Amino acid sequence: MSSETQVNTPNTRTSRRTKPSGARRARRRELRPKFISILEACDYLSVSRAFFYDKIAPKVRIVKIGRRSLVDFDSLGELGE
Repeated sequence: MSSETQVNTPNTRTSRRTKPSGARRARRRELRPKFISILEACDYLSVSRAFFYDKIAPKVRIVKIGRRSLVDFDSLGELGE
């Protein structure tokens, strides 16, 4: 072997794991659920379930899927407008 050959040590080997590009990272942040449960909505808004049903539920869109009641996530964003 010649002395010019490169030895693959951890410092010189290229890593297969690369950091995601800015565009990929931005796409990940945009992903959000269309519907969330009542408890998840309460956590998101930092309110109790009683307060949610009393004051917020009449103002947001709630969808029944089977026996579950789910809140439309977009309607939560419209509360601040």
